[in-house]
Amino acid sequence: MKTVIACLITATIVFTVTTAWNPVGKKEFDGSGGERDTATKLGEGMFRIYGVNSWSYESEVDFYITLDDTLSLPEKVEAIASKLSRTRFCNLPIQVLRIEDRPEGSVAVVDLKERKGSCARWAGGYFEGSTGGRVTSGILIESFLQREYMGGWIDGVEFLYEGSEDIRSFDHIKPLYRTVYRQGAH
Repeated sequence: MKTVIACLITATIVFTVTTAWNPVGKKEFDGSGGERDTATKLGEGMFRIYGVNSWSYESEVDFYITLDDTLSLPEKVEAIASKLSRTRFCNLPIQVLRIEDRPEGSVAVVDLKERKGSCARWAGGYFEGSTGGRVTSGILIESFLQREYMGGWIDGVEFLYEGSEDIRSFDHIKPLYRTVYRQGAH
């Protein structure tokens, strides 16, 4: 019962935070309850966390996070994973296993893991249903790819489920079946 209540509280907080950010006013939450003006900071160090409109299935920016420019690329990708886990997926583990150099470019390999005792689940939860699967796929793909980010970044992302390619056994998350690249199809 405590776990269910905690997930409901987390979902309420996520909804409040993601709907309270105002892109027109260019405000960013700083993690301590305050806001910062981001009008002059978009670009280096500023990363978008995406949501997906469940009616149109279009990706849209939910909020921005700022990452220190001194972080390495793997640390920045891991920070995106951590933020997604906390704010969009009820703290389900999202682990960046490695960044591989491939002929098509650098690819982050990301493992989506279940958490024992959690009311939230990838299987039977975020991967289920046409809308849920498309929204989950869009949030993960766009938030990791950061297509509009102009600094050095990964070229693609590949998703695993519980350390294997079993992700292909879920019908509603087909965009996660393959490596997805920032620019065009490879």
